[in-house]
Amino acid sequence: MASNNDGGIRNFDLEYFQRTKPFQFPWLVNNSSLSPDGKQLVIARDNVDGLLVDYITRKTIAPLGGHLEFSFALAWYPNGYVFVKENQDKTYRV
Repeated sequence: MASNNDGGIRNFDLEYFQRTKPFQFPWLVNNSSLSPDGKQLVIARDNVDGLLVDYITRKTIAPLGGHLEFSFALAWYPNGYVFVKENQDKTYRV
């Protein structure tokens, strides 16, 4: 998965070396991370709120607030129920 400041998130099929299911947003995407089960996508963007998105329907599940600045790093815990969001305000949210 690759995120870009052009608002795009691109996923790749590494077996066939093809892009699959791209996302396009009207804002800059700093980072994204797909849940271990492939059903949810967490997005860090140039906004104080990140997003939790359903990967299949592409609908927002919840905004991810609590930060004072923009976020740039994300990681899922292997169980797929917890993720962490790092922020340039020097805090983390789990």
